[in-house]
Amino acid sequence: MNLVSAAILGIAVSCAGARIAAALDQPSAASPFPVPPCAGQPSPAYPDVVQTPVVQIWRDAELKAWQIPACLTLPTINPNSLMAAVGRFKTEGGMDVIAGRLAAITDLLKVRYFAFDEGFKNLYTGAYALGDSGDAKRADFTQNDIQTDRVLRFWKEENSALGGIIYRLNILERTENRLVYTIVNETAAKALMFTASEPGEFRQYYFVERDQDDTWRYYNIVEAKVGAGTFSVSSRSFQSRAIAHFRQLAAYAYETPWASRP
Repeated sequence: MNLVSAAILGIAVSCAGARIAAALDQPSAASPFPVPPCAGQPSPAYPDVVQTPVVQIWRDAELKAWQIPACLTLPTINPNSLMAAVGRFKTEGGMDVIAGRLAAITDLLKVRYFAFDEGFKNLYTGAYALGDSGDAKRADFTQNDIQTDRVLRFWKEENSALGGIIYRLNILERTENRLVYTIVNETAAKALMFTASEPGEFRQYYFVERDQDDTWRYYNIVEAKVGAGTFSVSSRSFQSRAIAHFRQLAAYAYETPWASRP
């Protein structure tokens, strides 16, 4: 690569980073709190089909009045972080393809997100499925494993100071047109001698529903109690991770820049 090409590439990367920073560096959403599809008219509302979901976050004191909707089935953990990510995406192949993406745990190693001090980087350094008994590593799940009332377990480790964590994937519903599941940490999230989250304190709820033909609606709500201090997660980092996970399920390119939303 000559000096001119390198300079152009550097400018392009800087501009992409600026657009991403502008998109994510927004104030936290004000109440009302998120409304998942099972609780009424979804809020935030679904956007058009784009490669970036709408992401809203509530933190700390904003959550004093939060009450988890009964349809989410788990008792509240009195979270200090709450996030909703809402989008639409197009994909061919129907539910079998979407379920297959969820089942392929090792594909998490391909997920890239925007770290504001480093640009795009891999989100995970390790990820694999676990067997039904014990913590034995196994091959990836398949779309046939993603069935109503199945409970699956997997291990993943972030590209951060946090150690590896075992998660429980609970498939609440799978039909041709709808997939509902939760992901909850089964072991504590720890970094060195510190505990960032106790077991069960990082909860993710997902609703994937057919809109029409090959267009799907995506709603993700995360309720978490995360430690403060050195290992706390910033709102911008929560947002960037949410966008990366949406793109993983939608099979969109991770490093496609996005513009600031109004």
